[in-house]
Amino acid sequence: MLTKIEMQYMDAVVQMNRRQRNHEIDWDERRFELTKAALQVALMMPWHFDKEGDPTPEKIAKRAVAIADAAVAELMTTESPNNNG
Repeated sequence: MLTKIEMQYMDAVVQMNRRQRNHEIDWDERRFELTKAALQVALMMPWHFDKEGDPTPEKIAKRAVAIADAAVAELMTTESPNNNG
């Protein structure tokens, strides 16, 4: 008998296989990867520091997610199956 987490994992694997078979884009995965990349860049930028010069985690996280969301929104318009250009 499978545990609940094993069943959830199996469901996730089946869903990923269906997406790959149907050539569907996993926008959640893209958003996650873009957020990770944006976090790396955000740590080098000066705009997220507080008055004492310390980085504020909230600002860094919010900025990285905002960048990823904007990138995903743009990708969704340019990579949609109905878009011929």
